[in-house]
Amino acid sequence: MGVALEDVQFYVGTKALITDRKGRILLLRKVPRRKSDKWKPFWDLPGGKTQGHGLEETLAREVKEEIGIENMKIVKLHDAAIANFKIHGGKDGLLMLLYRCKVPEESKIRLSKEHDDYRWAGKEEARRLLSFMLPEDCTHRL
Repeated sequence: MGVALEDVQFYVGTKALITDRKGRILLLRKVPRRKSDKWKPFWDLPGGKTQGHGLEETLAREVKEEIGIENMKIVKLHDAAIANFKIHGGKDGLLMLLYRCKVPEESKIRLSKEHDDYRWAGKEEARRLLSFMLPEDCTHRL
């Protein structure tokens, strides 16, 4: 038996779609932080849940925390999607707003403890690696 719709809470998250001059997309490999976490590492875009802050403020804060870049420029809202997975023990949903963003070319990526790797991926590779979290119709618009 599934969870009743009235029992599902949706959270809002922001994600940065950062591309380099070759059009490759920055991906981060998210890893469990606690031994009790039951999920496996997966590829993600920089960003996080709003937690009571504004959308762009959240995105800038999360990018600074996750990759150490402070001077990111948010260009425009690119897409919105409901994540393929549930959060908080599998009962709540996540609505993600994807923003096209630019960072200075000389920026150095410094990963937080949430991630153990990053890569610049071409669109096909990014679509494949992000399929865990993003629905297919969203990945095809990357």
